[in-house]
Amino acid sequence: MFVCGFTEKKFLLLGSKAAIGGAQRVQLDLAGWLHSQGLRVVAAFFYDAEGLIPIWREKYPFEIICLDAWGSGGGLPGRVLRLVGRWLWLVRWLRRERFDAILTFTHDSNLLGLAAAWLAGVPRRFGSHHGRFVSLSHLKRRLHALLINSRLASGLVAVSEETRRQAMEEGVRPEHVTVIINGVSPSLVSQSAARAARAQLLPEPDGFFIFNAARLVPEKGQRVLLRAAVRVQAEFTDAVFVIAGDGPLRADLAELAAELGISDQVKLLGSRADVPELLAACDIFVLSSLTEGLPMALLEAMAAGKPVVSTDVGGIRAALDDGSCGLLVPPDNASALADALLRLLRDERLRAKLAQKARARVRDVYSLERMGADYLRLLNGHFEE
Repeated sequence: MFVCGFTEKKFLLLGSKAAIGGAQRVQLDLAGWLHSQGLRVVAAFFYDAEGLIPIWREKYPFEIICLDAWGSGGGLPGRVLRLVGRWLWLVRWLRRERFDAILTFTHDSNLLGLAAAWLAGVPRRFGSHHGRFVSLSHLKRRLHALLINSRLASGLVAVSEETRRQAMEEGVRPEHVTVIINGVSPSLVSQSAARAARAQLLPEPDGFFIFNAARLVPEKGQRVLLRAAVRVQAEFTDAVFVIAGDGPLRADLAELAAELGISDQVKLLGSRADVPELLAACDIFVLSSLTEGLPMALLEAMAAGKPVVSTDVGGIRAALDDGSCGLLVPPDNASALADALLRLLRDERLRAKLAQKARARVRDVYSLERMGADYLRLLNGHFEE
């Protein structure tokens, strides 16, 4: 156990929606680590976007609740009334449960959760910033900065130096921001499970499996990835691009793949619970994002010992040690992305070298143990950068 002196503490980790995403992965991994230290921890979500709460309750040993605060019926007025009612319930519940600290995830949860926690008298109230979202309105950014700078919040956690800079650009004062970089624990996947995943997706057993795991939204840059795939396919006809994740762009991406003539080489899998198996099965992990904080998918790929090609955004350059643990390319540049992928596909020794260095980098710098210990010190008021 990490530190038995904190076993009397009770923490709430509150996210906006239960979905497959990086912020949710941090929330659940951190809750699991805190639970493993003998702490009382609850993971809560304002709503269940993908029907994941029952699955997570079976998988994780800590308590998981859903506030059911954003229904699908009743139109916008009905949804708003439901949100207000559930927010008031949250205030009463927080007051009754007497949490010692709350950590909220993403702007929406920060705005709603920290205000509720302040009203309920929760002593320590931290939000978190995981990256910039193009759909986030200027008004919401402004309100978020005002809240973090006020006495309603104890501070804001940024998951990289780049997200710290983004938070300050949004108006958050620097003394209110603490950097705690993300961490992961390597997933244990059997060789038979990896082989089965590979056989399911590759028409040719010796083909190349290029993998992307991200929500299908504009900021993840999958349109750029598909355009890069055209050039890769011209040289490596047995390469298959597999994308795990769902979102509003799924139909558009399928249409673009058809227009580019690569529908047979692109697999849009939707949300998947077997991402660790897919990572273990792939040859190259590619991240095409236009903006990021410090993506968990990238760290998971590195921990799995996979060669990485990534856009140079957010905290990724630091994670890849200035490119020594993976290939960096500028964002929104299909030609550069294709060049980097082709370079790796042509060079087996380079793939092996980058994979080895990426795994060591995660072990030494981006471990779940380090991340958990940093958050624990913050929630207990003992964190020093």
